[in-house]
Amino acid sequence: MANAEAPERDMKDFEFMQLVKFRVQPSSQELSVNRGNLLACSSKYGLLVYCTKQGFSAVKTSNLLAINEGLGKERNKVVIEDIPVEKTVDLSSPALCLGINSDGKYLAVVTKEMGQLCVLFYDLNGFADQNSQATPFAHSRINATPAAAIQDLSWNPAVPTMLAVCTSDGNVELLDVADNPKVIAALPAAVAASCFCWSPKGKQLLVGKKNGSASQYDHALAEKKQWACPNVLQGSQKVVDILWQSTYTFMAAYLPADASNADQPKVVLVVSNKEGKTQYLNFDDIVFGSGEERKAQYFFHLLLQWEMILIASSNATEATVVGKNLDDKVSWEHWNLEDCSRAELPLTDSQNDSFPVGMAVDYSPQSQIVLNESVQFPACPVMYMLSTDGMLLGFHLSYRHKDAAPITVPASALEPSTARRGVAGSLVASQK
Repeated sequence: MANAEAPERDMKDFEFMQLVKFRVQPSSQELSVNRGNLLACSSKYGLLVYCTKQGFSAVKTSNLLAINEGLGKERNKVVIEDIPVEKTVDLSSPALCLGINSDGKYLAVVTKEMGQLCVLFYDLNGFADQNSQATPFAHSRINATPAAAIQDLSWNPAVPTMLAVCTSDGNVELLDVADNPKVIAALPAAVAASCFCWSPKGKQLLVGKKNGSASQYDHALAEKKQWACPNVLQGSQKVVDILWQSTYTFMAAYLPADASNADQPKVVLVVSNKEGKTQYLNFDDIVFGSGEERKAQYFFHLLLQWEMILIASSNATEATVVGKNLDDKVSWEHWNLEDCSRAELPLTDSQNDSFPVGMAVDYSPQSQIVLNESVQFPACPVMYMLSTDGMLLGFHLSYRHKDAAPITVPASALEPSTARRGVAGSLVASQK
């Protein structure tokens, strides 16, 4: 298959509809530069978890939406600084990355103490009990050098107890927490992993590497297939982040191996087939990155039923969309949205750009979107973004194409009696 320019489409059926802004941390001149998703959502329980300087907090998304709806037209004029937090957990070391598993029950929190990376595991059902501390039910130390940072973390989409982690020194570990956490497979630093993504059904792991290539691995981390660096890119590359869309299709962000701070990742869609013929679509710097201080990171989120990918970058102020138009479903296209339909992070009080440090999607909303008495839209997922300036932004994902199926599911109540519990360790300071 021949390479082609990445197609674009002016899209009026989809829009990001912004909620009121929530301030969850004081504004700061100090810019976070590290990788890591500091936001996670359990759609099963309608619970959003975000990192703070002291640890992390959890809030019901239904409460955020109720505050937004109650403000009416005033929502665009105010910032809410006092939100009803369900649980606050203080840690003795900062939380570096969050992840919630496929059944919405377990929260993984990466932290680092005395040069040792560690994953703390919490059962979200324990957050409902206001009379007890939310202690981790288990923890596992990550095999990495003292200088290493967390590079990637993701739960298996089909096996709720399986978690994969990648560190900046090139290691990958697969852990299982069905009982006590144990490492079930590992890739050494010599593999030079830089990121990864599970296949949609969780059967394999696609690992991006520092030499620009990618490889598929099974649950034993035995290599099954190799992918060369796309030939549409010039010179040596490294894979920044990767998203596995289907058996023969994935999207990845690449940077030159000798990239300067001013270089922005290029996003390439790799489309292959059973015969091994491969086409590359170069979307280039799809989010128009401008920041130069933060480590490169791309946030990809696949909405499988809508054949849509939400995309944000650690050095860009705006999120964007690549999708298949439901009229023909022929190719993945970059959607150009109207100015009023975009997802942008606000400027700081000192008029500087702010950038995302986390992205998550909540599929539990059930209320209609009411713009006024005559304009209402069906319930839809909400994309949340956490900014470097401590602002939490929400955006309704309003897709009004006639063939766009409803994809929200009502949240369930937390069940504190079912929670796995543990004993507070040295990494946990206090809970509120």
